Amino acid sequence: MNNITEERLHRFSQLKFSGGNCHSDFLIALSKHKHLNGHIQTYYDFACNTNYNHPGLSKDQYLSHPLRVAKLALDELQNPTIPVVATSLLHNLKEVSIDSYNTFKASGITEISQAIEILTIDRNRANDNAYLKSYYDLIFNSPDFVGRVKVFDKLDNMFMLCLNRDDHIRRRYIEEIEEFVLPLARSKVPHLARYIELLAVNCMEVGFIGLDDYRSN
Repeated sequence: MNNITEERLHRFSQLKFSGGNCHSDFLIALSKHKHLNGHIQTYYDFACNTNYNHPGLSKDQYLSHPLRVAKLALDELQNPTIPVVATSLLHNLKEVSIDSYNTFKASGITEISQAIEILTIDRNRANDNAYLKSYYDLIFNSPDFVGRVKVFDKLDNMFMLCLNRDDHIRRRYIEEIEEFVLPLARSKVPHLARYIELLAVNCMEVGFIGLDDYRSN
């Protein structure tokens, strides 16, 4: 991982420019892992051909997130596997495109469809601490690749937290990171735990700042 400011600016650029270089970044990272050659293309194509329903974001803007999550898996794991990269590409599929998720599930790739099911949070209960504990306990006790995808997902989202105007939501997000994500990171991707700790502090220091204003600060 690069320094926090550089990583955040990179994500802001992709958001502002309809995904920017997210595809080339992912494909370059993928090319460094010869054992995955040919195996990930099907999942990448499926992700690219899905019509996402995410309020406020175009398809290209939204797709930059799972592509970055998959790139994190490729960059941060010594021997990334098909399940961790494929699940990274499709981890939000059930939430943002239920029809596509049902199609994917019907394809019979059970390990990955089950991982997507486990990772899909009930948004109506996202502020219920008892529910969050059971949600993260399930992830923690699932195959390691599931927990790694969750850590990469939350790490990527943390860089964009400052775009949310609501102080309470930002604080609640960091509380979730500290209570649930950091223990998961220490177990599944321990070398990233300290970075996530520092990023959580940075998120609280930055607070809210607009997309177009960030570069001047």
